[in-house]
Amino acid sequence: MSLFIPYVDQNVTYDQMRYVFEQQMRLGVIRRINFVKRTRADGVEYKMAYVYFDCWYNTKRTHDFQTSIQSDRKMNMVYFSRTRYWKVLASKQWYKDTYGLRDLIKFYNREVDDLKYERDLYIELVNKYRKLQYNDDFECIFHRDMREHLGCERSYSINSGN
Repeated sequence: MSLFIPYVDQNVTYDQMRYVFEQQMRLGVIRRINFVKRTRADGVEYKMAYVYFDCWYNTKRTHDFQTSIQSDRKMNMVYFSRTRYWKVLASKQWYKDTYGLRDLIKFYNREVDDLKYERDLYIELVNKYRKLQYNDDFECIFHRDMREHLGCERSYSINSGN
C-alpha cells in the first residue's frame, strides 16, 4: 500500500518526510517519495506527495494506521510538528521498481561485455596460434598462454573443442 498526501508545503524535503514516517511514526521503511508540483488558483505553489513503502512494520500502530486510511477513503492527520500536519489518504497508484531493474540490467550488460572481451581474446589467441605450424610444443604453449590471458586454470584444446 502507498500513501497520497494532497497538500505539502513547498519547503518540505524528502528527508523530512522520510523521517516522519520511518522514525517519528515508525510505520515502515520508505522506498520512494514522488513529489508533484502544483499551483493553487491564487498563485501559491505547493506539492502533492506519493509515499511508497519498501515494507511496513508489523505493529499495532501500523495496522491501525493502515486500517483507518483504507476504510471509506478516510483521511488521516499525520502530525510532523505540534501544530502542523499532513492529510494522508491511501493511494491507488502503483510504484514500479524500475530503478531496481535498471541496476540489474546494467549489471548483466557489464557481465556480457566481460564475456565478449574474453571471447575476443580467445579468438585472437586461436588465430595467432593457427599461423604457427603444428608441432609437439604447440599444445603446451597454447594452454600456458590461455591460462595467463584469461586468468584461469582450465585448459583449452583446439582439437577436442573444449
